[in-house]
Amino acid sequence: MIRNSNPKDGNEIFHIALDETGNLQPIINVRMIWPTTKSEVELIENLLNTNEIKPVTVDDKNNQHYLLLMAGDHDYPYPSVMIWKFIETGEDKIFVDVQQSDMNIFPYVIKNYLK
Repeated sequence: MIRNSNPKDGNEIFHIALDETGNLQPIINVRMIWPTTKSEVELIENLLNTNEIKPVTVDDKNNQHYLLLMAGDHDYPYPSVMIWKFIETGEDKIFVDVQQSDMNIFPYVIKNYLK
């Protein structure tokens, strides 16, 4: 099961995007609820400018777990990436708030998915 650690308000995530000229836009830190309804999925699709969400799981060198969401109908480089942090408890993934220390994933995401 996938769920938020704060089901009412969601969890803080990062959203990294490029502008139309390929320059990095300001990185956004926002509270989001993991989509479980059609309208919540559509919101994420609209934010990613896609009809198909592509998920990629990444573990960093400190064994932190991240779920990256990007446009599945775009080729590399992707126009934007959402970064969700999670912990694993058995077969469950529980989203937790990203912190300033999680910004160490930015160079990896930018190099491998945006540029």
